[in-house]
Amino acid sequence: MDLPEIPRPVRRDRTARPPGALVRAWRHWPVWSGYAALVWCLGYGALAVAWSSGAAGFPYGDADPDGAGMGSVLAGAAAADAAPLLAGGCLAGALVAVALLRTSGRIANRLAVGAAWLLAGILLLVLPDARLLQNAAYALLFIFVKLDWRVLNQGVVVLGGLAFAGAALAAGRRRAGRCPSCGSADRPSRLVRLGPVAAWTAFLAPLPYGLVRLAWALGVPLGIDQGLADQPLAARFGEAALAALAIGGGVLALGLVRPWGEVWPRWIPVLAGRRIPPALPTTLGGLAAILVTIGGLSVVRIVVGTELGWLRPEPEGPEITGWGAGGPGWLWPLWGLGLAVATAAYHRRRRPRCPVCLTAAPSAGGPGCSAGGRPAGIDRPRLGS
Repeated sequence: MDLPEIPRPVRRDRTARPPGALVRAWRHWPVWSGYAALVWCLGYGALAVAWSSGAAGFPYGDADPDGAGMGSVLAGAAAADAAPLLAGGCLAGALVAVALLRTSGRIANRLAVGAAWLLAGILLLVLPDARLLQNAAYALLFIFVKLDWRVLNQGVVVLGGLAFAGAALAAGRRRAGRCPSCGSADRPSRLVRLGPVAAWTAFLAPLPYGLVRLAWALGVPLGIDQGLADQPLAARFGEAALAALAIGGGVLALGLVRPWGEVWPRWIPVLAGRRIPPALPTTLGGLAAILVTIGGLSVVRIVVGTELGWLRPEPEGPEITGWGAGGPGWLWPLWGLGLAVATAAYHRRRRPRCPVCLTAAPSAGGPGCSAGGRPAGIDRPRLGS
């Protein structure tokens, strides 16, 4: 007699859950990034017009006493002079955003993409200064005393730069006939091959800063002409924390090319052995690369501007002289560049299957874009359509 077969319980496939609204919206960033750049220009341009008319809140120049010491390019500028320039720049940016959304000619599109990248570089790397990196480091130590409107304004400026960078990247990919969402190609990316070199660069570049700060925490005046015998205990703890952030950040950069950057190590409680979501290192690494690069360029501007006389920073405490005071900061742009390339290589290697063109990471293979390079699902956005 045959016994009836007992049905086995069906295990729910947790990976098949539909993505949330925020994830679905993010996947269509090639569509809305141009509109985001346009909205940003209109909003920030309205602020600049208000500042030109004498409204309060101008975050640069004479209204920013700490600007020179932090490497601001607008240090000392009067609102009556700088605000109209900002308004004119926003107007030009709005025209560029409209051109990205409307232009179909090859030459005009190329000019619009180049202008968008130029604006993205100015907003990401020129207007912000070292206070973004400073406050990010202090936030990790739960210190928020230096966070004010001038710092928040720089965050708003960086958001505008990201919008222009996204719009320029998507438009450039469309012009090349590639997927605007992932830029897929059927051959391995050069970024993947550059990943290990970039990760080791991001590991070695912050070591001098970390070792100098660690020596200061121990009372050793490494690289400076002043003694540290009278340094209070709280200051030593602060130096040790900054050293840990620099050295720890370099070690985490190696995770972008090591197995423990893809699977949580065994010594991590609860998460041990689980797969690390690719978006986590990609987001944090990209944000850190932007902040470190901004901080490094600010250090270079402070040193060069002080020597040339167009920056006259006022030190908050006793003046510190010697190569250890600013020398390690010259490596920060290299740190930021290495981290950016390593993060991009990590994303390129581990990115999931693109929901637009269904192309997976190079190591996983997958079909490419549809005929003509125009993937289904994300058409070229047009203003007014």
